[in-house]
Amino acid sequence: MDNDFISINFFHSLFYYQLLTSYLVLSGVARFLMLRNYWQLTIYGVTGMVDFMI
Repeated sequence: MDNDFISINFFHSLFYYQLLTSYLVLSGVARFLMLRNYWQLTIYGVTGMVDFMI
């Protein structure tokens, strides 16, 4: 009984740990992509404004 309970708890914690790590990785990748796109957009905006002024 105790062994089954411990193994079930272990698998649950493993599952939640995998879920947490995958969520952190996905959010980190999404944040990185958003930052990269944001920087590209600002660079395009600045160069566009400079071209427009010239």
